[in-house]
Amino acid sequence: MVHNYENDNSNSNSNSNNNSRNNSRSNSLDYDGSKDNKNIVSSSSLSSSSSSSSYLTSSSSMTSTTTPLNDITLANNTISFINLPLEIIDSILHLVGQSTLRSASMVSKQWNVVVNSLWHTIDLSKSHNHLTHISSKLNQLKQQNNPTKQTRKKEKVANKQKKQEQDDLYMDKTSSDHDNIVVTLPTSSTPPTAPTTTKKLNSLESIIQNMILNYGFLIPGSGPDSTSPPIFQRQMLRSKKVQQDISIQLDVRIERFFSGLAVRYCRVEVLDLSGCVDMKLESLSTLAQAFSSTLTKLVTRRCRSTSMVDADFADQVISYLPKLETLAIGEMPYIGDKTIERAVSIAPSLKALGLGKCLTINDQAIAHLVPIASRIKTIGLNNLTQLSDLAVRSLGVLCQNIVIFSISNMKHLSSDTLSAIALACPRLGSFDIGGCDNVDDNVLEAIASNCHQLFQFNISKCTLVSSHAIDMVIQRCRQIKILFLSKTAVDDDCILNAIDILPLEILISIGCSNLTDRVLQSLFKIGNERLSKMIVSLNSCPHISDSLLSILQHLTKQSNNSCFTED
Repeated sequence: MVHNYENDNSNSNSNSNNNSRNNSRSNSLDYDGSKDNKNIVSSSSLSSSSSSSSYLTSSSSMTSTTTPLNDITLANNTISFINLPLEIIDSILHLVGQSTLRSASMVSKQWNVVVNSLWHTIDLSKSHNHLTHISSKLNQLKQQNNPTKQTRKKEKVANKQKKQEQDDLYMDKTSSDHDNIVVTLPTSSTPPTAPTTTKKLNSLESIIQNMILNYGFLIPGSGPDSTSPPIFQRQMLRSKKVQQDISIQLDVRIERFFSGLAVRYCRVEVLDLSGCVDMKLESLSTLAQAFSSTLTKLVTRRCRSTSMVDADFADQVISYLPKLETLAIGEMPYIGDKTIERAVSIAPSLKALGLGKCLTINDQAIAHLVPIASRIKTIGLNNLTQLSDLAVRSLGVLCQNIVIFSISNMKHLSSDTLSAIALACPRLGSFDIGGCDNVDDNVLEAIASNCHQLFQFNISKCTLVSSHAIDMVIQRCRQIKILFLSKTAVDDDCILNAIDILPLEILISIGCSNLTDRVLQSLFKIGNERLSKMIVSLNSCPHISDSLLSILQHLTKQSNNSCFTED
């Protein structure tokens, strides 16, 4: 897949009272909710030990200097900033940055209570920044230490085949060199590997070291050195009991971590837990109940715990979120139509859904969305190959106000269905149909005739479209800033027109056999200033020289996002 959709997309409109906070636009095609422009509690800020500061840097719209907010003079009367009404403090704190808010929360206990009570966003999408990802690593290690019977059987068969091959080679050698007295057995072509036990101990040791250094997670040792943690008693790590104890204590600590969030914050509007892959349903339910009166956006993408089953998720999480506007539950293997039905019934303002790679979502779940189709602004249905062509069409043609629509890698969708969706949705800003095998020139003609507000377009791996049809879209949809054309028939003239006409920021054309060095030579002529702000990838194009590609990489902006690379 060219694009991994469930990277945060947003053009979903917020509540009329919060428009100035929520408007944002994504740089990716796979929707799972945006990074709203609000006060953000990130995983790094939760564990930060920054020095306290009593000063807040006010926004440029207020003043250009750093002003202490401890006291404010109004009409010759000095009042304490902290004693202002919460609504006023809330408006002021929306204008300052994350680091300033973190410093403000450490001025005093009173400031800490007030600032924490006004946090709007908790972002735990980056799993490597907090402890909730360590549980999965530990479980993987335990599985490696205790391989299943099937795994052991496979290893035994592989070793037997390897020995048989060596014996056959030995017999061939002896038969051809029967006059030789010394015959050497063939050596394996693979280098010897390090002892697996040492590797497992090193892995477990690094996990514990991570916990000790970053989270104060100490497990008492045993024996004469009982005060030392296992990191200093390597032999203890061999014990399955010690590994089990570590796992149990880690689960308890994670549970306390989420319970602490529910107690510490009370006005959270955006909750992104996409990095908490092992999060239990009980912890999520606690957070949902704590933030039920304010939460408008929930992102639980990749939360794959076996406790996250469809009916329980609907009852214990969705039922507590009547103000929900955005729900991103992609890549959750046990979520299905009950969750969708409950969300539609409980949240009258629901307008954005990310369902990509939820393999239990079926036509019945899509049917629940049909009554609210007119208010849906964003939906992601990537890789839902189990949905029928009729179900997608019945929903798509009714979403007349939709802005972001992603249906990539749904290979069975017909050309007529895709054309009908394009003709029914004139407000489309982002349309991802990459990997849909039946996309042809008729679909692109429909897009060119009706979708003039496109800013993001993906037709990667659509091999039936011609360069002429792509150029038609470029000529008529002149707001496109992000364009994905990998593995298509796009040619030099089409790309040159895109560079000249469109305000391109991202251009990905990987593996296009019709592109030549002429494209790169034209790119170099647009100037270093514009190139330095663009992400351009023309890799794996057989008629483009590596030397020019190397120069292009030095001149353009580089991205580490995997969605911009070839699948």
